[in-house]
This record gives sequence, structure tokens and C-alpha cells, in this order.
Amino acid sequence: MTIRLTTTIASFSLLLAAATTISANAQAPATTAPAVNAGAIGADLNLSPKRVVFDSATRSATVYVFNQGGSSGTYSVNTVDEVMLPDGRIIKVEDAGGDPVAAALVAKMKSGKDLVMVTPRRITLAPHESQTIRIRVHPTADGAPGEYRTHLIISALPPEDTGLTADQASGKTDTNLSVRVVALYSLAIPLIIRQGPAESRGRIEHLTLAPEADHSAVEMDLMRDGANSMFGDVEIRVGGAKGQLLGGINGVGVYPEVDHRHLKVSLIRRAAPGEHLTVTWRDQDLKPGALIASSDISAP
Repeated sequence: MTIRLTTTIASFSLLLAAATTISANAQAPATTAPAVNAGAIGADLNLSPKRVVFDSATRSATVYVFNQGGSSGTYSVNTVDEVMLPDGRIIKVEDAGGDPVAAALVAKMKSGKDLVMVTPRRITLAPHESQTIRIRVHPTADGAPGEYRTHLIISALPPEDTGLTADQASGKTDTNLSVRVVALYSLAIPLIIRQGPAESRGRIEHLTLAPEADHSAVEMDLMRDGANSMFGDVEIRVGGAKGQLLGGINGVGVYPEVDHRHLKVSLIRRAAPGEHLTVTWRDQDLKPGALIASSDISAP
């Protein structure tokens, strides 16, 4: 799965200047709108690889964090359990309690959070600087076969100069009001721990073709059977599996807690009436390039 990016918008500092003392007979100055400074932290961060899989032969891995931006940043490094929904959305387990469907999926997933050790837990990167994150895993106490998962989350932290200074808090500053709003970005990649042989099968069902404004879109369900997740590329071609590529999505994951994932793929143009389209799903996990499933649809 490709890197998933989330954003948190926060007002980091509200710089309140003490109002100048006004006599009872003086006219109060007109109220002015606060100045707003906006910024973003972590938007230029990149992680490699985009997905890490551990098995009986692989018990350690390195993730590289790159700051491609022009300013320094400090980031927290954590592991968080997240669950996949049938529509492809991924949410934190702690946010799934209010949704009965999501809660049922949480009950099916196997957390790998307690099986991994991650160092360091906090990094600071100068512009164009990189840092390695080391990950080690250990098997479960009972050694039971299965697939366990957690997510590595790299989150931007607010800069040290946010918040009120002592003078600002006591009112020993000018009369301006300034609100600094900063977007904090987080990047997440899955950490998958497999015990025992991996086993999964896939197929494509419920193909539909729908017209959009200036193109067509193909919707489908990627069905998964077995104990393990699946990860691969979906392509849509005209004229057979080796014909012209009309659309596709790389790095589509289907996690063990869901038996299918609904997917919508936009095409580069509108499908002509009677045109025959072939949808292929190819593995990029256990057997890269191998065909998982294919299905055909004709434009009405």
C-alpha cells in the first residue's frame, strides 16, 4: 500500500497582546481582526519502503525517512493499530468503537503492536536530511500461525517557538492579535508480521461501468479468501490483457479483517459503446507480477 498521509490543522499560538489601559472617559479603539499566519509541517516528508512484511526469515527492517522540504522539522515515531473498512478506508482502532461494522472488523484483526520494537521514537531532520528507523519483531508466545499488523506513524510536531512566551502571557507586548495556524502532516505505512505459511486467494466480482463527466469509471469488489492480506496492482485495458492501458491503481491492499474491498478506477477517456475491457489484478507481494484474477466487461 502506498504511504497514507493525514493532516491535522491546529492553532499553535494565539499571541494576545495586553490592551493599553484606557481611562473611563476615553474612547476604546476599534476592534481589528487578528492576523493569521498559516504554514505546514511534514508535507515534504517521504518514507521508504511503503510497506514492510516480516516472516520467519525476516525479523528486522529499516525504514528511511526523508525531509525533502526547505525547513527543519521534528517528528514523533509511533506504532498505531488501524483497521481497514470494505470501502478501503483505514481508521484507527480507537476510533472504531462507535461503528458496529468497524467494531466487528477490529475483533477479526490481529494486532502486531506488541510484537515490534521501533527506534528511535523522535527525530529531527534538517532540510534534505534523512534518518533511518529500525524495526525488530519477535514471534508471539504461542507461535500460532497467522498475520499480525500495526502501522508505523511518523507525525510532525509543532515547532518549539509555538505557544505564548512569559511576556505575551502577562500582557507585556504590543496590542496586536496574531493567530498562527499550522497543518501537521502524518505519514503511515503498514508493518505486517506473518507466522507460518502465507495463504490467500483473490477474485474480481461485481464489475460495473459508469460514465463520468468526460470519462468512464469502473467499479469492482476485490474478493479475498484465506488467512493473509493481499497486495497488488489493478489495471484496466481495452483489447485484452496486453491492450491499451485505460486506467489502474498500484499498491492496492486487502487486509485479513475484510473479505472484500470496493474499488473505483477512473479511466483516461470514456469507453465507447460495445468496447471490451479487461480488468486484471496482479500480485506484488508473494509472487510479484503473478496474475491473481481477471474479469471482463463490455461498455453498453
